[in-house]
Amino acid sequence: MKSKTLKDYLKQKYDVRYIEEEDCWFAEIEDLPGCMTQGDTYEETKRLIESARRLWIKTAFKRGIRIPEPGERTQACQVQYRLEIQPIRRKELVPSRALAA
Repeated sequence: MKSKTLKDYLKQKYDVRYIEEEDCWFAEIEDLPGCMTQGDTYEETKRLIESARRLWIKTAFKRGIRIPEPGERTQACQVQYRLEIQPIRRKELVPSRALAA
């Protein structure tokens, strides 16, 4: 099997997770650990995460660090949660000073 070149890795498409905060945008590529950024607008953040992705891949390639395939890390890290919510007694919702009155 032929090893991938830097150009091959840079062509790969990774899923990006965007989160809109109160006053900025956050973006992360979960398949590339630590590859994240933030910006004032969605458009700025989109440009910044593309730059971060390219820099992450170039740095890993030059240092001989294994570059995950798109979807590899997110598929391996899927976890199933079971959430149990305990019922709250109405008495617990009333402020204590209201009970004293």
